[in-house]
Amino acid sequence: MASLKEDETRNVVPNWRDYNKTARFGEFGSSAAAAKPIEFFPIDEYVRAWQANQTIPYAGDLISAAILNGQQTNPVVLDAARFIVSHQDDATGVLIRTARSLITTPAEIAAAAQLTVPQKIERIKNLEESVKKEIQLLKRSRDYCCYNPIAYCELARCYVTLGQFEKAKEAMKIAVHLAPAHRYVSRSAARFFLHTHDEERARHIIASNPALQHDPWLLASEIAINTLMNRTSRYIKKGAEMIASKNHTPFSISELSSAIGSIEMMNGNKKKCRSFFKTALENPNDNSLAQAQFLLSKNSDLSFEFGDNAILPNAFEAEAIMAYIADDYSQALVTSVDWIEDMPFTRRPVQFAANIAYSFLKDYDTAIDILDLGLKANPNNPMLLNNKAYACALGGRTEEADGVIQEAKKLAMSDETRVCLIATEGLNEYRKGNVETGKQLYTHAIMLAKELSPDPRLANRALLNFTREEARADEQFDKSILEVLEKIPNDCKETMQLKEDIKAEIKQ
Repeated sequence: MASLKEDETRNVVPNWRDYNKTARFGEFGSSAAAAKPIEFFPIDEYVRAWQANQTIPYAGDLISAAILNGQQTNPVVLDAARFIVSHQDDATGVLIRTARSLITTPAEIAAAAQLTVPQKIERIKNLEESVKKEIQLLKRSRDYCCYNPIAYCELARCYVTLGQFEKAKEAMKIAVHLAPAHRYVSRSAARFFLHTHDEERARHIIASNPALQHDPWLLASEIAINTLMNRTSRYIKKGAEMIASKNHTPFSISELSSAIGSIEMMNGNKKKCRSFFKTALENPNDNSLAQAQFLLSKNSDLSFEFGDNAILPNAFEAEAIMAYIADDYSQALVTSVDWIEDMPFTRRPVQFAANIAYSFLKDYDTAIDILDLGLKANPNNPMLLNNKAYACALGGRTEEADGVIQEAKKLAMSDETRVCLIATEGLNEYRKGNVETGKQLYTHAIMLAKELSPDPRLANRALLNFTREEARADEQFDKSILEVLEKIPNDCKETMQLKEDIKAEIKQ
């Protein structure tokens, strides 16, 4: 049984992209539109080396250094990119794609947008080579200026993408030590420690930033992290006063407004929620826009006003949720894969995309490929392993599912994930033809779910999966069970889809 725990809640915790991309998206203050990209180290050495040795390796080093330093439009860099494209037989696929990205025409950009989901997934798989290249360059920049906190911050992001958490942790600790008052460093560090389940350290880093009470971006993060930890931030009133003061641009208070608006929704005050989100959506970033769409997906009686500023180039999460709400699951899958590419270390887009693939599109191979992307950066995540085993079993890859289940069993996990894994093992036994063993496992999962939680949703989900397998395995299946199933609340689209799947099995 797939676990959807991470899809049930969402908070406005900071997103974590590279420094130069974050600058382009305008998150460095009121003058961010004109923010100068950071230069980790001069690229003159790479320019001279390329001009003296016009070969693929030197061209590759130059364009990699240029991208890292925000110098993609340098004429010499563009010349190196064209050289790579014109000598494709001697270059790697990743290098060719990187070079093309610097010199693409509008027609080529439009063509790239038409890539299929498998093509997009393959492109994400190939990111590893470029990330390793970026690590090499960042290490050089660290040697060039060992007191550059952004270089350490970027190193941490690269290491996380490769699943190298200890190296990432050491790099991030240095970044925070060098720049405890830097907004980008604090928000990136908080996001990293949330990713590694060290919520207290994430909260402490934001709370310790001396600019906290004057910076709406930091206040938004502090409130969101406390909400994630089921705590009440002592800065909610301060944040509301900051919003009401009109002393900050709509863009800079967008996350703060959505963080407080989300708390009002949790407290059942829809009117105040709408009021805060009216401010949040006046000029949102992708995080606050996605938060609005998430709340709409969970509350059918809620509505927000979206203006022209709600159309953003990087709003992949929001667009994926919008497509999900509209039952356009094919588009939801496409956009959620774009979301994975935008933030490859994050579990949430992987969970979302895989769920779309196996729950609604019945594309189990694609779901497995997506979960493998997530496991690259999160190799010991039992929830992702469980969901991969679930997709493997549904897709008939039962031997592979067995291996994944055994791998997951070695890990510590939450009670919910343990219930899901037992149910998934039951599914796999059914798909192998071991009906009695499968029945015993599902029965155990359902009983355990009832013991562990008064919330019936987990047990209901296990029961629905169990019933589907029973209907699939037994030609004499008692159809009167459908009356019992209809009494299970349609608490989400996944529940309704499972009911439809059961009915389809009975008809067959």
